[in-house]
Amino acid sequence: MGRPVVAVGEDTSLGFITPENVGQALANNFGDWNEDETKTHDLAPLRADIVEAIQKKRSDEEVIAKVKDEFDIKLIVDRLEKIYRGQIELKKKK
Repeated sequence: MGRPVVAVGEDTSLGFITPENVGQALANNFGDWNEDETKTHDLAPLRADIVEAIQKKRSDEEVIAKVKDEFDIKLIVDRLEKIYRGQIELKKKK
């Protein structure tokens, strides 16, 4: 939808999602888990991040493109179909 996002998840706070941190946000489900299983919330900058998100009214186009690519249903189905076809071919070879 193009709206700015401030990510505060169960395990970490990423703050305002930008082109610099969108990859990290996608990798940890917008803060819902940390690879090292520690909670790392830095809440101090969140107020400024929220204000920035409200003022921007729209996410950076690079952020929008990455999120759309990651969650585009056609791309997801195509990727899954490719995996399944690969597995079927492997099974046929056995």
